[in-house]
Amino acid sequence: METTVADGKTHYLVKGRTTKFNNGLPKQVRWVTNREGAQAIKVAQAIADAIYAVHGTVPDAVAGPRLKYPLFPSTGYLGFADVRQAPEDGTFLTAGLKFITGMTLQSKLFAPIEAGDLKELEQIDPHRAWGSEEAFQVGAPWQFKTHQLRRSLALYAQRSGLVSLPSLRRQLQHLTEEMSSYYAKGSAFARDFIGDEKDHFGLEWQATQPESAALGYILNVLMADDVLIGGHANWVHHRLRDENGLVLVDREATLRRFKKGEMAYKETLIGGCTNTGECDQVPLRWLHVDCLRDGCRNLVCSLSKLERVVVAQEQLVAAIDPQSIEYRTEFADLEVLRSARDKAKQEPVGEPQ
Repeated sequence: METTVADGKTHYLVKGRTTKFNNGLPKQVRWVTNREGAQAIKVAQAIADAIYAVHGTVPDAVAGPRLKYPLFPSTGYLGFADVRQAPEDGTFLTAGLKFITGMTLQSKLFAPIEAGDLKELEQIDPHRAWGSEEAFQVGAPWQFKTHQLRRSLALYAQRSGLVSLPSLRRQLQHLTEEMSSYYAKGSAFARDFIGDEKDHFGLEWQATQPESAALGYILNVLMADDVLIGGHANWVHHRLRDENGLVLVDREATLRRFKKGEMAYKETLIGGCTNTGECDQVPLRWLHVDCLRDGCRNLVCSLSKLERVVVAQEQLVAAIDPQSIEYRTEFADLEVLRSARDKAKQEPVGEPQ
């Protein structure tokens, strides 16, 4: 682990290796963690140092590959429960949780691999010769790996259509949606085991999503007790309201359009978005300043929500070093938010009904 200080704040970086996004080849990488994560690493380092000290080894003072000294060395090197292990060629092995030793228990926990399993694996990742690998022979027990639960969650959650990519990213604690997409790679070819269960609650939830979006749209856009701005708000104001400001919309027809996928609505920090297709805006711009600046035709922005976001952004900018790049970026966003707010106050488009 290493720490860096920028803008008066301490940042903790975990150093390690990964094969992701590198064609399966290991490469050196760094991950960001928080203070609690750093404290956990220091505790693990202290335990590891105690294990290494038993064998007269001090990793920081020994030249050589870092892979010889894992963060979680096996406690077998202490010899508390059995004969004390000794490192081979100065290399320490990582700890392992070997709670499954009996064949009876294994047969209950590990299902045998079937031909259908191999077919699904080949559909998910056709570039890997699954059938030629010893661990994936029909009839052999499935070799459970600790990371498999995480990958399976991403794969089948994405396949079900019940979980959005941003939600999956938050569940997996990924910094980017690209990483979550990597975990869920091949999900389109995986089995939809949720869809196979006709009584699964997820199907009911999925079926009610269009209705939920339609109700949100009717409440927050058509019947909004607020000033609305944005491309779609303009369209509603000029096309769906009469001279007295009353909404001229058939609610049943609106609901049918949502169910057919002809309309969509999802709430955002500043209002909502009615885009039914892929968004061409930068996904990391969670404040949707690009939509405000460029006058996105799918934008519905609530003036009251916009004012609350402006206040929060002002507080954020005030806490950042004015000489930093972060300050310039956040201040530029604040200027866009302020400009949209001031324009809405001067020339409101959608007056309250």
